Amino acid sequence: MGREKKKRRLSAAATAEFARSFGTLLAAGLPAAEALRSIAESRGSFAVRQASDRVRAGLKEGYSLSEAVRRSGMFPRAAVAAFRAEPLEGARRLERYCEGQHELGVRLRAAFLQPGILLGVTLLVLLVLLGVVLPGYFELFEREELPGATAALARMSLFLARDWGWAILVLAGTAALFVLLFRLPVLARHTQRLLLYLPFVGHRLRTVETGRFAQGLQLYCESGLAPKEAFYQSGGSVRNRWLAARVAAVPEEADLVQSVRAVGVFDRQLAGLLGRGEETLPIAAKLCTEEAERAADQLCRTAEPVLCGLSALLMLFVMISILLPAFGLFS
Repeated sequence: MGREKKKRRLSAAATAEFARSFGTLLAAGLPAAEALRSIAESRGSFAVRQASDRVRAGLKEGYSLSEAVRRSGMFPRAAVAAFRAEPLEGARRLERYCEGQHELGVRLRAAFLQPGILLGVTLLVLLVLLGVVLPGYFELFEREELPGATAALARMSLFLARDWGWAILVLAGTAALFVLLFRLPVLARHTQRLLLYLPFVGHRLRTVETGRFAQGLQLYCESGLAPKEAFYQSGGSVRNRWLAARVAAVPEEADLVQSVRAVGVFDRQLAGLLGRGEETLPIAAKLCTEEAERAADQLCRTAEPVLCGLSALLMLFVMISILLPAFGLFS
């Protein structure tokens, strides 16, 4: 008997797609099992079809919808909580939650992905230029006294031309270190904690995480969990590992408002609104989500010109350093 394929957990976008399809079919009058069969036989993404088939198998074994979702091993914890309620209402809650989480993730990635790629391409072009094109150019001035910037560039060019293997090793090591700083749990917590307190960036990242947490808190409370249990479960909604660990470390004897304040990272308006009663939770989640979206957009509007400007400055520095000896602009 062949080994069973490893279960792949659905992303927020895929979970929202499942919840949307499932809710539409339930609203049309189909029973849950029939709706799941319809999704499994559709032409949607393979992961969604596989997840639907696993949940349907759980229902056939006599488990509740929430338990079948949990046993499938392919859904986030929020899905298990959402389907504790009536299936149609649970599907709508889950769709709203996952779309909100996905939207914040997309906005945050957009803030750094495109300008980061531009900066990376610029660095790659400069390395090729220094290692392949410019060594012969600098040989023309090997007996001349070069300006400091040009001399430094010439030494770097010579190093890349003669010891390109070491240069590749250094680049690979730098890339591996960068990955470890964000992927290895022990290091990722310290790195992500630092990000939350960086000038300008940190405040906006804290606002985004507040929005994510508020979305989770709303879903778990509306699904019937006690406020304090909803608080701990909502720690899984944030993407910052250090912040999630901080949520989990809040003492159990504190109430919901005290717990939110004890974390010391979330925006104060969240605790202020929750202090007026649980009925303000939807308003708090809506306001925090809107603030999070604005913060992500501000990061995008700032990071793009900063990183693009850095790329332009690097190119300008190299061009000026190259042209100084050519035009005799030094004594």
